[in-house]
Amino acid sequence: MALNALKHCARLTSGQAGRVHSVFTRACNLLMPNGELWVVQTREMPLAPNGIIVDVDDLRLRFIAGTSVACLPRGGDVSMLGSTPVSTQLISAGNAANLRRFASALSVFLAGQPCNGIRLALQQEPALADVYQRFTRWLTNGEGDVVPLLRFLIGRGEGLTPSGDDFLVGVLLVMENWQHPRLSLLRRAIPPLLLATTDISREMLGHACQGRYSQHLLALMATPAVNFPAVAGYGHTSGLDMLAGMAAAVSVLYPSYFKLHVR
Repeated sequence: MALNALKHCARLTSGQAGRVHSVFTRACNLLMPNGELWVVQTREMPLAPNGIIVDVDDLRLRFIAGTSVACLPRGGDVSMLGSTPVSTQLISAGNAANLRRFASALSVFLAGQPCNGIRLALQQEPALADVYQRFTRWLTNGEGDVVPLLRFLIGRGEGLTPSGDDFLVGVLLVMENWQHPRLSLLRRAIPPLLLATTDISREMLGHACQGRYSQHLLALMATPAVNFPAVAGYGHTSGLDMLAGMAAAVSVLYPSYFKLHVR
């Protein structure tokens, strides 16, 4: 019996089949013929940039690695009939006033969070701390070559989405929303380096370079104070690592406000 899709990323088209790349309780990654990863997600998950939310709680009971999964307008393994298309494209709406509000809310929130993930690594690893300082200088004034710094960060850490990659997603989100002048340079520099990380993280960073983000990150740009906990609770440390990246970018855009709680 087909799983009923509740909502899906608007750029996805039904009538396609992919192979199950990996399956977890709340997410099943499908490798599509064009090389993209689509992700079927359980109903409580935030919609991913290439996501399809289905009306179940445990996907391990429905999918097996290596098998084919058809996403069809009706029937198949995932039925898109009645599913709501949702854009995962960020529409930049940053200005000086909401930057101040975001910086204030982020500072207060991070001050109350445990120091783990990349923020802990910054205290324990001098090489990472040096790269962080050089990276923020590049964000500030374009000093130096960003490629070696990205090569150090991309793929750094454990898990399906390493901490360095999550950090960069947070940086990109803030840079795009508030139109940082070096956004386009960073977007061009990241993709050639993505073979250094996991395939799932490669997909995530690739989408971020195209301005596509998970729904909980898009919601954060609209109403930060309400949505910080949802982002912070995402994954083991992924959400907090993304917030650390946002903090790094905010500290460059609004240096008079606060020095980041990443050190």
